[in-house]
Amino acid sequence: MPSRTASKVCFAGVLLIALIGGAPATAQTPTITMSVSPAAGFLGQDITFTITVESPQKVTAGVIDPVPYRTKFVSVQHSGPNVPTEKCTEVGGYNPLANLTPGSPSFGKRVQCPIVFPGRVSITLVVSALSPGVVTNSAVLLYESQAHPVKIKYVSASASIYVSPGLPLFSNFGPASGCPVGRADDCISPNSFSVTGGNPAALNPPFTLAASFTPAASLKLSAIELPFSVIGSADTFNVWITADNNGTPGTVLELIKVTNFPTATPPPFTEVTIIASSARPALASGTQFWLVIGPGDNAGFGQWFASSSDTATSTNFLNSTATTLNVMPLAASDWSAIANSTQQITRVAFQIDGLP
Repeated sequence: MPSRTASKVCFAGVLLIALIGGAPATAQTPTITMSVSPAAGFLGQDITFTITVESPQKVTAGVIDPVPYRTKFVSVQHSGPNVPTEKCTEVGGYNPLANLTPGSPSFGKRVQCPIVFPGRVSITLVVSALSPGVVTNSAVLLYESQAHPVKIKYVSASASIYVSPGLPLFSNFGPASGCPVGRADDCISPNSFSVTGGNPAALNPPFTLAASFTPAASLKLSAIELPFSVIGSADTFNVWITADNNGTPGTVLELIKVTNFPTATPPPFTEVTIIASSARPALASGTQFWLVIGPGDNAGFGQWFASSSDTATSTNFLNSTATTLNVMPLAASDWSAIANSTQQITRVAFQIDGLP
């Protein structure tokens, strides 16, 4: 029975042939280094890992880089003097896919990049952080050595970043313990409210929803956590953070266009999407603000799931049918209360995170 070491060498050889598809080359010792930016991050933020591989002489090689756990792929770039036509690909198990898929779960996925030396090649992998803690990325450069028979050798590099969870400035996710990152489960009600573009075929007016919140501390917005899912193929929605205008949404502090909400699944299970803030507006403690979601496409149809514990009132949960596509309704007369004194309903669920 072959040893574990022998099995690894055999696997590496097969994988390298798949990566480079070339013949043995002269013996070299390529180098690999990795850096990460920023130095520290927060939930939902894009993290950039830059992998640099270099060899002064001719050698065929390939880079394997597992996408870090609890992140989502955003993009990859592959540049250098001899970058092959076959760019980096994503591999799940043993079956390479034609292209990386933005927003796809990273667990069990890796990036493969063929390398043709001599020269210096840079691979830039961008992922989005889904959970707090240390995120570590490790890449391996496999290359052919001059030997009889040819042997596959490797060198590796890694880099880490600490992802801060931020402080929940507001949350109505279920019990006081909060909701596990990325899952709704018992923290969210199976009931939902619609955000639609008012496609005439749907025989419904357009709907934009707004929920007020008051931060528990004065910090800058870092992320918004939403149990929101999409029905149909139109997956573009506008998420606004606004100031208050005498009890209705007012001045827009930030607009985020979201195109990666998950497709609807049977309740009560729905994914919580973490939306990073880039404008980082300041949110003052004790001051009312609004979270507003509207359609970015006439055919858009989304479900914003309700909290299991936050009761709606006539002043904290509003809707607007005066929706103009991609425009946030600003007039007080554009808004109507969803709840009234005779109703006992829970309003939409969300969490607002902040950092200094």
